[in-house]
Amino acid sequence: MSAVADPGPPPEASGWERLEEAAARAAASLAGWRRRALEAEAEVARLRSALESVAHGAAGEAGGEGEGVALRAENAVLQSRIGEARTRVRGLIARLAVLEARR
Repeated sequence: MSAVADPGPPPEASGWERLEEAAARAAASLAGWRRRALEAEAEVARLRSALESVAHGAAGEAGGEGEGVALRAENAVLQSRIGEARTRVRGLIARLAVLEARR
């Protein structure tokens, strides 16, 4: 055994640790975006199915009632789109706040 103290991990180890942390953050971010995309696709499929069923039901009905059902279905789709837009705007506002704070 030598009297020289163990020098510890090589100096590039801290670089590897930073790289591993960055990779872990990127993987977590990717998982979050993937989850959001899957949720959005499921919501689109659900709304499309509901709209088609309402449209088919409206086609079988006569008069103003069928038109009312179709309008309610269209309103539901538009409300959903408004909700999605609000979510995106909130995200943009949050990103803008972070960028302004960095100045």
